Amino acid sequence: MRVQSTRAENMPLAQTVDPFLTWLENRGRSPHTIRGYASDLREFIPFAEQIGCPRPHDLSFREIELYMAMLRERGAAPATINRAVSTLSALWIFLRREGVATNDATRDVISLKEPVRLPVYLPQDEQERLLAGLARLRTPLGRRDHAVFGTFLFCGLRLEELVRVRLDALDLESCRLRVIGKGDKQRQLPVVRRLRRILEAYLRDARPQLVADTTLPWLFVNANGDRGGYRARRPGEPLVTRSVYRLVVERSEEILGRRVHPHALRHSFASRLRSRGADLQEVQELLGHSSITTTLMYSHINPASLARMEELLK
Repeated sequence: MRVQSTRAENMPLAQTVDPFLTWLENRGRSPHTIRGYASDLREFIPFAEQIGCPRPHDLSFREIELYMAMLRERGAAPATINRAVSTLSALWIFLRREGVATNDATRDVISLKEPVRLPVYLPQDEQERLLAGLARLRTPLGRRDHAVFGTFLFCGLRLEELVRVRLDALDLESCRLRVIGKGDKQRQLPVVRRLRRILEAYLRDARPQLVADTTLPWLFVNANGDRGGYRARRPGEPLVTRSVYRLVVERSEEILGRRVHPHALRHSFASRLRSRGADLQEVQELLGHSSITTTLMYSHINPASLARMEELLK
């Protein structure tokens, strides 16, 4: 249903936020992305109201650039400022579609130049140190965390993808993992022998100790009550992104002596492939990057390519 039927033209921006976020959700945007948009709007709307521009037609590129200047004075990085403008651009697309606005305050805004940042990744020796340290953890939670790191390093998943993996998406007999990525696009990844052994140990020796009901659909779960020596707030529920983020940071600091974030593990996967001869198209397809062609985004990797990736990841 269009919000135009229940909301007037040029209504206050504050009243458009919830419909906008619902629209994003219906378009398959991830919870992480929606939270980011919501945070950006919580910053912008009070600013717009304070300068006397609470409605879409009150705003032009001049006010948007004034907001950018204010963010810069507060010390925000160019990437952060550009992200905020991108959020506003998406909002205006929504407002124009729904007849709430006829203008586009973001159309003539020029993005800030961002410094080129190389991806942060772990060299292979540190990847091996991480995996070896995790392999020594014999508790149910330790085996689960070993499986989480292994899946990041050998499949290159995004954090949001990992917490959504279901048991029926993992086929250890054929060594394949089905992943639901951004926009609910699916791709299929190889499960190399090392990862298969890690996952088998987790599913056999750890997961049954973490949940009372082994029919629960999620691959990576919170502990059930006091099982595994850990009381969870949501027993048997899938791990949430903040929990995985925290365990990756804490385990890496414990083993490597420094903090590593989940996305660095994804970059490490790509780095390992590239260093062993994978071309960019192969890596992009496995990572599910939006920059590849539409056909590649929706197609599964053929068996020959999967076998090649298995060789590269050994």
